[in-house]
Amino acid sequence: MHNETSTPVNRDVAAWSAVLDDLEQRLGRSAADQHAEVDEWTPPMGIGPIPAQLVDRAHELLSGQRERAHELDVTKNEVTRHLDAVRSVPAMRQASAAVYLDVTG
Repeated sequence: MHNETSTPVNRDVAAWSAVLDDLEQRLGRSAADQHAEVDEWTPPMGIGPIPAQLVDRAHELLSGQRERAHELDVTKNEVTRHLDAVRSVPAMRQASAAVYLDVTG
């Protein structure tokens, strides 16, 4: 009896499918919760090149990762601008002095 799952091609597809599943889950967690901690990813060793039938899936994942990286970069820039604005407010020197913060301009 011949077992289809034992062929090298099927093992490569299964191994790469597991890798892509993991990366897609990591991306999903990051997109769903910007505060989610995602462990550092280590590329698997010894599974060979990605099988042709998974290339489109890998490209979609890469596109999603690039989009998420852009979103994180935009968020980082917004936070930097907010921190710069907060830092630009002079420290109060006298407890009795009034402090006004222009929140519209």
